[in-house]
Parts: sequence; C-alpha cells; structure tokens
Amino acid sequence: GAGFTKITEVFIVHGRRVAVKSVHPDSRDFKTCMKSENKKTHECYLMSNFKLLKEATFLQQLSNPAIPRLLGLCVRSEQVSSVRSERGVQIVVEAGMKGVSGQIRRMNWTERLDICIQLIELVIYLNDSPVGQLCISDFKLDQFVIDKTGSKPKILLIDWDDMNTVETQCTKDSDCAIDRRVSGLPCVEGRCQNLIPWRNLSSVTKIFIANIGHMSNTPDYFTAASDNIKQSVFSFQMDAKRVHQALLDIQNHTLS
Repeated sequence: GAGFTKITEVFIVHGRRVAVKSVHPDSRDFKTCMKSENKKTHECYLMSNFKLLKEATFLQQLSNPAIPRLLGLCVRSEQVSSVRSERGVQIVVEAGMKGVSGQIRRMNWTERLDICIQLIELVIYLNDSPVGQLCISDFKLDQFVIDKTGSKPKILLIDWDDMNTVETQCTKDSDCAIDRRVSGLPCVEGRCQNLIPWRNLSSVTKIFIANIGHMSNTPDYFTAASDNIKQSVFSFQMDAKRVHQALLDIQNHTLS
C-alpha cells in the first residue's frame, strides 16, 4: 500500500511474508515537496529517502517482539522512481496481515488479552529504549499488522518514520496535557517532562484496551478491568508497568 512517504509491497519469500519499502513518486510527501517553489527535485528525493533511512536506523537499534525485524537494506542513490528496480533506497522488513481491528475481533478473548499485553510491553520498552524515550506520533490502527506465523498471534508496529524522541514544547505546566486532560507533569526549559510515556500509554489504552475489553465473548471481569484501566490511565494514576501487571493478573486468573 501507499502511505504519506513510501510504498510498501508484500512478497512471500521462503514461505514467510516480507515487506519491501521504498519511495514512490506518487507518495504524498514527495508530491507535496515537488509542488514547493523553493524545493529542487534532488532535495525532495533526499527528504523522502531520509525518512525511510530513519525508519531503518530505528529498526537496526531496537529489539522487541512487537517491532518488525529489519531483514535487508539497500542504499544505492537518492533516486525516486515508479520502477522498483530503479529506486535508490529500499528496506525489507517482517510483514503481517492488515485489517487489525477485524482480525482481533475474530480472535478468542484470551488472544485479545495477549495482544493488549504485547502492546503494553512495547510501550514499556519504548519508555527506555536504546535511543531514549520514543513517541509513537501517529498512533492509529493502520500502523499495526498481525503476524500469525508463530504459535500465537503477534502484533507488529510497522510504521516508524514518524517516531521521535522530542518532548512536547510548552510555556507552562498546563500545556503538558493529553487530549485536554491535565497531566500534572512539569514544563521545564520549554519542554514537557516525561510526557512521551503517558502519550504512548494513553493511545494504547484508548485505541486497543478500552475497545478490546468490550468485544463479544469477553468475560465480565476483563470488561470491568479494562474500564478501570482506562479510567486510571486517563486520570494519570496508573502507569504502563501497573497496567502490565493488571493485565498479567487477568491472564493468570484465566490460567488458574
């Protein structure tokens, strides 16, 4: 599929799905750049390929089950072309199946619970990654895929070019809010302190945990727990490690 910066093509190689990512002239970022009066063609090539290389650099340094492995990287030039063989920068990563919402709905509830645990473990990892705290800037369902090649369904975060390590700018403490909810976090030297972990946790809770807890065939105690997690996270009373423990407690209760 085509995104803002790149095109992703999925192939089956030795029985496994892999994704080849490269910059296509029809990508929105490239076309927007080319329309700018003060930009030259080679500058637009460089900008678009920079974002692809940024993604490759993150994937080289990070290791988590919810982060796709970088399987290959080819850098020959800054060329952008509609012909795949002529594109200057291409990366190859693990791939999964799109349509995350539908796939999760078709899972049994214990598999859905495990998806929530995987996502919280990703958030905890990003809070203290080898490159610092990483913020999932553009958090939405189509940033994820499901990989069913292993013993259990695995969720993968596939879009990394918009990740960043920069805290939100501010002039006062009240600027450090999430969805207009006051966090109580301080504004220090023009940046909100430690807001990134709460942004990631809030997004996972809102988009995944709160919805998964209300899907069909879900036990009442999981639904109640997901509601409590949502309320506690949104009021900044439960951090990622506490959410992780709460989900593990539900999982252990199920297995006992």
